[in-house]
Amino acid sequence: MNLTTLRLVTDICNGIFFVIQLAILAFMVWALVACLRRPDADFRYARKDKKFWSGVLLGCALVTGIVLFTPIRLPFQPFLMLGAAYGALYYLGPEEQRMGPRRGSRGRGKGSW
Repeated sequence: MNLTTLRLVTDICNGIFFVIQLAILAFMVWALVACLRRPDADFRYARKDKKFWSGVLLGCALVTGIVLFTPIRLPFQPFLMLGAAYGALYYLGPEEQRMGPRRGSRGRGKGSW
């Protein structure tokens, strides 16, 4: 295996990891927007309030953005990314289920239209 082939394999792996990190960042932003759009009254069913979840999800998105778009290398980067993804996943999973369906759905009825 020559150096050019090794470099090509490394570039492909780096590209795949970049795409995965972009997907994690999109997931973070989706969770943050979902949190900010939900009314404060819905959070009475969750374990924590809206300010807590907004802060956690904003922190997760910032960590992911720093890891992805800056040359700053944070210690334990893969674990930080995994923790950030877990925070968003936990909010969108169990916490959203505790809060139930969204209330005040802008006048849309229950019909198929």
